[in-house]
Amino acid sequence: SFLVKGFYALENTWYSFVVNILGSIASIALSVFFARTLVIHSALGNAISALFRIQDLPHPEVVGLGLGFSLGLIINVGLLYIVFMAFAKTKFSARVPFPFFTLLKIIFAALVAGGVAYGVRVTFSDTLPLITFTRVLIQGLCAGITGVVAYFAVLFVLHSEDASALWRSLEARLLRIGILPKSWNGVPHETMSR
Repeated sequence: SFLVKGFYALENTWYSFVVNILGSIASIALSVFFARTLVIHSALGNAISALFRIQDLPHPEVVGLGLGFSLGLIINVGLLYIVFMAFAKTKFSARVPFPFFTLLKIIFAALVAGGVAYGVRVTFSDTLPLITFTRVLIQGLCAGITGVVAYFAVLFVLHSEDASALWRSLEARLLRIGILPKSWNGVPHETMSR
């Protein structure tokens, strides 16, 4: 969404609109392709099933929908970035380098977070089997929260500018201490007026 906001800042929303339409079409096409591939048990479908260990699922096409949507989203972001950089280059006559190291930090943090979340889920699977909604919810929340914490912890360790900016913003809004007036005697304001 920050790339779309960049198009708004450059006062051109048609490019982002067209790219988002193309990305949506790609998401739909890839979702249908992977759903059908997993249903008919082709060589690619069997390889995907083995990779995600979903051979025993009664309806593997659901995973195909998620996989297609995710790949379509990656294509959408990639196209938005390419078009945005080309448009910004023509508007400002300057070349902005690709943030390669920032992207590597994000990918590494995402892989670590996924591994941590998966590890938490696996440890819970023996002690908390997925037989009720509440257990599924507890397991999902625990895995999700530890994954998010691991993601931001890795970004902080790698000195990510975005994670630091997010922390400074949260700290300024949530953790600030207000300065009390000298005339305040420690009694809440509501009881002082009585």
